[in-house]
Amino acid sequence: MAKNKGKGGKRFRKGKNGDDGGSKRELLFKEVNQKYAYVDKALGKGRFRVRILDPDKLTQRVLLATVRGKMRRRVFVHKENFVLVSLRSLREFEDEKADIIHLYTQAEVYQLIGYDELPKNALSYQLGGDAPAEDEDLFDSGNDSDPDDSTGMVTGEDGDVDIDKI
Repeated sequence: MAKNKGKGGKRFRKGKNGDDGGSKRELLFKEVNQKYAYVDKALGKGRFRVRILDPDKLTQRVLLATVRGKMRRRVFVHKENFVLVSLRSLREFEDEKADIIHLYTQAEVYQLIGYDELPKNALSYQLGGDAPAEDEDLFDSGNDSDPDDSTGMVTGEDGDVDIDKI
């Protein structure tokens, strides 16, 4: 029976070549027929429902995207990740399909927002649902009661707080 020489398995020995995975990689920007997208849902078998992030258009396009072969079993795409997709515009009957060609880390997403490649509200997709409009109020002002009573406290005749009426 053969004995193990050293500690660790195949993954440990792979790390000895100097590629520890923590090295900083070059930021990949979109090119022609490529779009930034947000993963809405994992459908199984390397297929995902993605939402195209286009700051110029008001409506959002939803596509069926598949992980390309080179990335399969090497890069794991999850829900709420930001990806770069390549549109399949070569064939006219496959307009609603795309290929996932790159997965962005959280730090790279912040860099893309800084370079104005992604919209400023792109991270609000991760918080849940649709992104709020820029002019939309995120908080309620809380003025559901009587508009004359700005403090919401019960006051007496002379303007003092009446403890008995509370």
